[in-house]
Parts: sequence; C-alpha cells; structure tokens
Amino acid sequence: MAVVLKIHLEPLPEAMWGAERKAAAFEELYRRCYRPLVDLCRRTLCGRGDAEAIAQEAFERAWTSIDRFTDTRPFWPWVATIAKRLCVDHRRRLERENAHRHIEAESCRHRATPPDETVEVWDDYRSARLALKELRPYEQRIIELRDVQGWSYDEIARLEGVTVEAIRGSLKRARASLRKSFARL
Repeated sequence: MAVVLKIHLEPLPEAMWGAERKAAAFEELYRRCYRPLVDLCRRTLCGRGDAEAIAQEAFERAWTSIDRFTDTRPFWPWVATIAKRLCVDHRRRLERENAHRHIEAESCRHRATPPDETVEVWDDYRSARLALKELRPYEQRIIELRDVQGWSYDEIARLEGVTVEAIRGSLKRARASLRKSFARL
C-alpha cells in the first residue's frame, strides 16, 4: 500500500515542469495514474458507465487546465477529484434519463388504445352528439356549458338569468332526456 501511495502522492521533480517540458511531465503523470484512476471510476460508477472513458475525460480536463495546477501539489488528488465529479455527473444524468424513460413508457402505455376500442369510442361519441342534437336548444346549451365546457352552476345561472337551483333542475331533466335519446339511437 505504501508503494501505491508513493506513486500517487509523489510530485514530479520541478525540472520536469518547465514550459517546454509540461507535455512530458503530464505524459509521465498519465502513465503513473491512468490505471488507478480507471479503478477509482469503476468503483464510483458501480458498473453504470464506461470507467475508461470517464478517466480519459478526467485527464483531458486536467490537461486543458494544467496551467492552473501548481507543481508543488501532488497530481493524484487533483485528477481523482475531477474524475469523481465526472462520475457523479454521469450517474445523475443516467438517473434523469431513466426517470424520463419511465414517464414516457407510462404515458405511451396509457395512450395506446386498441383499434376496436377506438372504433367503439368513436361510435359512442357520434351517438352522443346525435342524441344531443335531438334535445331542445335550451337543454343543449345547459349540457354544453356544464358538461363540455365545465362552467359552474353559478356561471350558467348568471348567463341564463335564473337561480342555481333552477339550473340544477333543468340540467337534471336535460340529462334524463339525453339518456333517453341516446338509448333510442
């Protein structure tokens, strides 16, 4: 264990961090840390992602921000933190996608109606519209306002200039007439 920690925590010699040698220094750090970083990603992801791809992305991000890295600090904790954050982001993204898939599957399951049921519903709709047309205009209007458009009893009573009780009674009689008309069809 001490050897592994030494590899991860031992900084490179300062001479390797010159402007012309940064790429070589980074290459050496990559060589030292790549396998342990893949292992870390594998443990963090718990089998829910490509550990090698995330480790590679962590190194890419480290390389793009290498100018902010101070060579007196050990490289391993820095790149390991980048990789852990990428793993957490990846797992969160998967959870969101799975939640969206679950919602979409549920909505598709509820929307899918067999063709024979669709035909029956369409026939019932046509019959109900024909039955509604057989009613008197006042009854049609009250049923349309209450049952189709969702108006309240108060709103209908104000529109018709009558009491709420009168609307309730008229609506009850209109619905009874509609049921009789529907049964005849």
